[in-house]
Amino acid sequence: MSTNKRLITILMTSMLIGCISNKESDQLIMLADYRSSVISSVLPMKMQNLTLVQAKADLNVIRLVFINYGEANISGFLKKVTQQYCQDIEIRNLLEKGLFYKMVFLNAKKQKENEVVISLQSCTHK
Repeated sequence: MSTNKRLITILMTSMLIGCISNKESDQLIMLADYRSSVISSVLPMKMQNLTLVQAKADLNVIRLVFINYGEANISGFLKKVTQQYCQDIEIRNLLEKGLFYKMVFLNAKKQKENEVVISLQSCTHK
C-alpha cells in the first residue's frame, strides 16, 4: 500500500472514530439533561436537615445543590448516597456510561460548605 493510501486510510479511520465519540458524547449530554429535568420536577426536596434545591446539567455532569439548614452529617449522607447510586441499576448504568453527579452543599446563608463528585470510580473506592 502506498504512503498516500495509508495516510488516507488513517485519516478516514480517525474521522469515523471522532463521529462515534461525538455521538456518545451527545447521548451523555442528553441523558444528563433529561435526568436533571426529572429531578428538578420534584424540587425542593427535604432530606433530614438538607434540602435539595437545584438540579442542573452541564455536559455529562448533573449538578445537585443542597442547602444545609441544620447540623446535617454531610459525610454520612454522602456515604449513603454513593452506596445507593452504585447499587441502583439505573444510576449505576448512567455512571458506567460516563455520567457524573456533582453535589454542592451550601449553608443556610448559601455559602459553599462542600462539593463532591460521584462517578463510577466512587463505586470502586468505597
